[in-house]
Amino acid sequence: MRAIAVLAALALIEAGLAPGAFGASAYPDRPIRLVVPSTPGGGTDLSMRVVAPKLAELLEQQVVIDNRGGAASNIGAEIVAKAPPDGYTLLAVIASPEEFREFMRGESKKWAKVIRDAKIQPE
Repeated sequence: MRAIAVLAALALIEAGLAPGAFGASAYPDRPIRLVVPSTPGGGTDLSMRVVAPKLAELLEQQVVIDNRGGAASNIGAEIVAKAPPDGYTLLAVIASPEEFREFMRGESKKWAKVIRDAKIQPE
């Protein structure tokens, strides 16, 4: 499960968050906040602690993990929803293996907007 989470995150990072993906060559010019909507030590937190250094290396910028657990992940999700839409506050989510397969094949209605916005082309 953790390997799938890492692969999913890296696929999204590569497709949508690579330098220049937001149209500005200066992105990112400050640290990125990765909100993990669970307590430290949980599955999502541990997975993101594997992903964060790779994301930081790819983007050449520090990635700060901010654990905001509680209310069935709604606290963390609300923080990200209220953040400026500038790409500097990200929400960490982990999909099930089935969702990940659907996502990568472009078959998931739930993820259609993410796939389209990130310009991911299913293989």
